[in-house]
Amino acid sequence: MQLSQITALPPVVSRYGNVTFLLWRGADFGVVLTGDGRADSFTGPFSREEVEDAIAPYSRAI
Repeated sequence: MQLSQITALPPVVSRYGNVTFLLWRGADFGVVLTGDGRADSFTGPFSREEVEDAIAPYSRAI
């Protein structure tokens, strides 16, 4: 599955202190955001640039 398809639907958002976790349950894909909204770690065979571009609308909204 392509990253654009995965992130087309909004994620489940969980916050733990200054770390935010975005989870797309149906796709088993998750991203940990740092306090400044950047992707710290993530699941899947994607590059950091791809992930940051795909999650940008969600990280800006948080």
